[in-house]
Amino acid sequence: MSGNTVLQLGYGLSHDKCSLMADYPVWPLLCLPAILDQKRICYMNTRAALDRVAAVYGDIRMQPGFLLGTLHCNPVLHEWAL
Repeated sequence: MSGNTVLQLGYGLSHDKCSLMADYPVWPLLCLPAILDQKRICYMNTRAALDRVAAVYGDIRMQPGFLLGTLHCNPVLHEWAL
């Protein structure tokens, strides 16, 4: 199953105003019934955060290992990896 299949099944992705975001990072499986009922998969918009950092500190060089080690896990990657 790919990300496109998930969208074709009527599921949506949301990073703002998602009622599950308080609980999802703590225990994703606990949110599964609500995800299935609401057909909405919450995710953290790490791209927007990185864009803001790049806009302010674009000339700073960071080691990839440091960057990946300090970024918070983006839960949507799990669902789209199916």
